[in-house]
Amino acid sequence: MDEQKAKQAIESLGYEVNSLRLVPEGIKHYVFEFKSQNKLMFARFAKTDNLERDPVHGGALSLEREAYLCSLVRNKAGLPAPQTEGPFQFQDKRFLIAEAMPGIYWNKWLKNQNYSLNAYLRSLEFLGGSLAQAHKVVFSSFGNIMNEGVVEPEGIMNFADRLNQIIGFKIAKEEEKNILSKSERNRMKKYFARNLEGLSSGLKATPQKPSLLLTDIHPTNYSVDETGRPCGYFDLETCQAGLPPLEFLAQQVTMFNFFDSDNYEKARDAFFRGYEQNGGAYEKDSQVNKKLESLLYIGHALSCMTVYHGVRDGIRDEWSEQSKTMLFRAVEKEDIDYTKFSDMFRSKTKQPNKPNLS
Repeated sequence: MDEQKAKQAIESLGYEVNSLRLVPEGIKHYVFEFKSQNKLMFARFAKTDNLERDPVHGGALSLEREAYLCSLVRNKAGLPAPQTEGPFQFQDKRFLIAEAMPGIYWNKWLKNQNYSLNAYLRSLEFLGGSLAQAHKVVFSSFGNIMNEGVVEPEGIMNFADRLNQIIGFKIAKEEEKNILSKSERNRMKKYFARNLEGLSSGLKATPQKPSLLLTDIHPTNYSVDETGRPCGYFDLETCQAGLPPLEFLAQQVTMFNFFDSDNYEKARDAFFRGYEQNGGAYEKDSQVNKKLESLLYIGHALSCMTVYHGVRDGIRDEWSEQSKTMLFRAVEKEDIDYTKFSDMFRSKTKQPNKPNLS
């Protein structure tokens, strides 16, 4: 979609477009940043009428769902999320208008702080408190939060059943690409089946309410102010009604492990300090929660193996094979090491291995 057509679409709503540029990172959308009377805004145009499904959780994606979730996070959880307008139709394209959030991406902020350990830990404490605020919003069952607060599929009361669905989506994606051998796939499936059965029994004994999970908070996906406090959550189209470990997965694989293993526990402790201070309750040493975290780790390794299979760009060539190694070390040896993900991504992100202690 070219800038001229985007400009015409935006102006059809009565906006005066002073400047406009295409933001290149849109996957399912053409995203344009524009200024109108010195106010910065975004227009998100769906690339196709059918945005397909969230490849991780299986929920149908739509501009209506995205607009609703922004409203839910802003109004029910009290967190900074964009005001939106639409969706609108212009010729053959549907689009949404969203306000730009203040602050800068967390990873850019941390770089500006010269990768200070103290700044890093403080920011994670803020993030923990912010996500605890979201988790106070509860639903009647587990699943994808859709437009108007409907949770799909209906009536899932044990999170192990929901996790079984999510892992099933991941396995189906791998089978489409046919990456694993028959014996490897069978070993993986047996591991999931055995552990999900045990998890189901454990969750029945300690039932918990489905909470609002943002699910996709990582270094380039939310903004912070000058102190490192979150001031903008803007990529919310995959929100879930689930248990907190599903939320914490994104932090485990991108935030707590941002530096090396020496700083992983410090980061995790800082996050949960903020989480608990704002009323979040999470038993980090509970066997049920540990099992949940392990299954989510293995599921993430499976997703990475599948997503990066066949990618040859000089940077991510080995990521699929490295993810496969992580997957089977966890399945066969219970070797859970989140820093292996950051070590793998470091070739692209260029993030340092050590924080600045000064």
